Amino acid sequence: MVPSIIRFSPAPSSDGSSIFRCSFHASLSQPMHTTCLEATTKTFMAVKENDPACHHNLSPFSSTPPLPSALPIVVQLESPGNVTACSAMTFFWSHTSDSVIVNLSIMPWKESSTLPSPSQLTTPLLITLAVNIPSNIQNFTWDAVDVAEGWYVIHLVTTTTMVSTESAPFFVKNGANITCLRYRHSSSTSQSHQGTSAAHHAMPHPLRPADLISIVLGAVVGICILTGAFLFPRLWRRSLPSPKKRWPSIAH
Repeated sequence: MVPSIIRFSPAPSSDGSSIFRCSFHASLSQPMHTTCLEATTKTFMAVKENDPACHHNLSPFSSTPPLPSALPIVVQLESPGNVTACSAMTFFWSHTSDSVIVNLSIMPWKESSTLPSPSQLTTPLLITLAVNIPSNIQNFTWDAVDVAEGWYVIHLVTTTTMVSTESAPFFVKNGANITCLRYRHSSSTSQSHQGTSAAHHAMPHPLRPADLISIVLGAVVGICILTGAFLFPRLWRRSLPSPKKRWPSIAH
């Protein structure tokens, strides 16, 4: 195939910049793709951009630098310390981008050897702590740590790009006050339930009105039966005639 030839000829323009006119020549056996090309000294504009020859020759002039890619959103949680149940805990993080919206949650640490299996847990595997927090705040305070004793991690995720990160594991230890706990292990729950059941059986139940009436009626009927059993023989004996009155001749 005969190679294509592009010739440039300068020509003045109305605004003072140089305009280059070019003519495209090819062999007669090839179709004519582009007949004229005009461009300023800054940018070349092809009449037909999908012409490979024209694009190849003009790419050094017409290519534009790529736009800089956006910086990745990086939010890094700081390592939290151990905490006592039902006390407050503050998490801190840092970010290297513009402020974004983040959600915070807590989950059991999967590497913990003391962590019960999911079937033994009443604690959900993921507990939401807060949603829609601006990342530029860089901290969140959990007013009362209300999960069972064990190892946990904090999970942070951005709502727009779904970039997530986890904190280092930390330990929640039971203290003297555990009344705030919403989620406990099933073993603790069973023991608590058994203790409650024992106390429930030990405590007397309040009597209902129907039960009270039944007890009173039963007591009255019982008293009547006992009274009748005691008085009936005496009355019956008194009603019988005396032996002296029945057999007067025998006595003489």
